[in-house]
Amino acid sequence: IARRSLGRLSKTRRPLRRLKTELSNARARRYSLQEDWPRAMRLYELARKRAFNQRFRRAVMINVGLVRRQRGTYRGAPKNFDLAIDARADDLARIAMAQAGQTAVEYRLYDDALDYFHMQLLTDPLGPYREDALWGLGWVNYRRGNFREARQFFLALLEQEPFGQKAAASVYWAARCV
Repeated sequence: IARRSLGRLSKTRRPLRRLKTELSNARARRYSLQEDWPRAMRLYELARKRAFNQRFRRAVMINVGLVRRQRGTYRGAPKNFDLAIDARADDLARIAMAQAGQTAVEYRLYDDALDYFHMQLLTDPLGPYREDALWGLGWVNYRRGNFREARQFFLALLEQEPFGQKAAASVYWAARCV
């Protein structure tokens, strides 16, 4: 039903520009979940061109970065995340920093990952994404062999969220760092 509704709405005679842009983004999201990357990229590009404000354009750029990461193109993904960061300290910038750091970790570019996770902590030291940044910094330092620093980040994460989602993993990895 949803697919049929999205198709009908996008083919109406004169849909509102904003609605058509949001429909392109929604259809692109659906195609990316189905792993139909070429269609998703085409629709995301269309949504980016038609974006009605800067915030929506940045959200689309995050989605494009995620699709590029899933396709395995590391060089393109961080560029999209960097465009979404855009020197702002809002939720979209924090999400883009977290995704860029995670992308760098997946491709074992630990220097880039450290930069993104540090940037994430500096822009919002007490925010909701602090846990992800601490985990990322701990993991990257562990992979690089900096066990003392990794242990400090894992213990800081455990101290902040003793019953959080990553608490048990933090105990385990902090113990591995000894």
